[in-house]
Amino acid sequence: MSKKTCCGCFALGCLTIIVAVVVGGYFGFDYLRDSGRDLAADGLKQTVEKITEVAFDEADRNDINRAAGEMAENVRSGEVGLVDLFSKATQHLETGLYLKSMLLAFERVNLSQGEAVDGMPAEDAGSDVVKRLIYGLNENKLSTAQIASISSMIMERYSESTGGEGEVKVTRSFRRLKTGLSVEELGRNLEMMKKICEENQLELPGPDFDAGKSVKEEFMRIFEELRKSISR
Repeated sequence: MSKKTCCGCFALGCLTIIVAVVVGGYFGFDYLRDSGRDLAADGLKQTVEKITEVAFDEADRNDINRAAGEMAENVRSGEVGLVDLFSKATQHLETGLYLKSMLLAFERVNLSQGEAVDGMPAEDAGSDVVKRLIYGLNENKLSTAQIASISSMIMERYSESTGGEGEVKVTRSFRRLKTGLSVEELGRNLEMMKKICEENQLELPGPDFDAGKSVKEEFMRIFEELRKSISR
């Protein structure tokens, strides 16, 4: 049985709308305000933890998760408003940054685990493809359709629900890295990624480009933007 690595989907915009319609009128808007903050704070913290679970080494993962945890408490206390959270973090996490993290995870998990399998494409070749794709995403050189095709190759979706009897039921959508790929499946994935790089003329960035560092810095920029809203 292949091990599944789970990654949270930051769909808090939809979640808050559902809570506002279904819960707000029943429990009152004070409850909605406080509960909405708690849900958003928990969603931010859990999502970042899941995204970073296998994408980064321990030191970088701890740095990112620590910053996310601090920001989650700012959301819970009301220092960072939900509008700021959604406009400055939600969409960014859900789209490009999520995919970049999963590309790092694909390299760390699928390529490294497949090294010893006969016929496995060389890990350094796969690493070059991941660097080209992340650099291309940074430069906005990939179309929405191409981004979606890469996502479908390396991720799968499922959902989990929380809340027992008499409690508000919260359903969150999750995505996880596809693992346990055969040599043939991994080879097809890499070939398709190479094709996308070639179609968009994505060159291999210079030796000073560190894909993991660039993605970590992007997480930190999101938290910094949210911090700015505290002092407004």
